[in-house]
Amino acid sequence: MKKLLFIVLLIVGCDNNSTESSVHPLVGIWETTEVTFTEENVSLIEIMDENISITFIFGEDETLTFTSIIEGETETDSGTWSATGNKLTVVMDEKTTVCDYSISGNILILTFEETEDGVTTISEYKCEKSN
Repeated sequence: MKKLLFIVLLIVGCDNNSTESSVHPLVGIWETTEVTFTEENVSLIEIMDENISITFIFGEDETLTFTSIIEGETETDSGTWSATGNKLTVVMDEKTTVCDYSISGNILILTFEETEDGVTTISEYKCEKSN
């Protein structure tokens, strides 16, 4: 009986199944360091500085806040996000956008593709995690 109790305690004590959910790697504050716009094989790189900043805040509750400051003018928008594989779905102002994303260490790359009037523009945001 003691041997059986010991085995049960050993099994229960070594249970590594956590009831805590893991935090998605997107969760946190991401500061954009540069944006590359590509249209018809021509690229323009915009480096963030004291006049331009873009911040994405991904909440654990799948809320998203986007803030841009361009030459002193601040614009903030919020919505929701979800991710499956390397696809990020963002819903803001009743508009749904799906983009590719990748994370390597503390670097996030968001790649948006948009076609308007037959011209495709690819916007790639390179962001660094700040928390």
